[in-house]
Amino acid sequence: MFSHGKHWLMLKLHIASSGRSRKDWAEDLGISRSFLSLLEAGQKRPSLELAVRIERATGGAVPVQSWVQEDVA
Repeated sequence: MFSHGKHWLMLKLHIASSGRSRKDWAEDLGISRSFLSLLEAGQKRPSLELAVRIERATGGAVPVQSWVQEDVA
């Protein structure tokens, strides 16, 4: 499981507070609803391209760098 950082929690909270359905978010991001659920649960990490789309879709609330493992040397 990939759960470094709080990126998944930031994503989950942003989506929950947006007033939009998870189905709409998944469609806008170009991913399946099930993959979005895995991202929200911290079980998957997005590709760089998807991380950029997430940052843009959330207005910067979930920045690309939040998905990068910080303890990498």
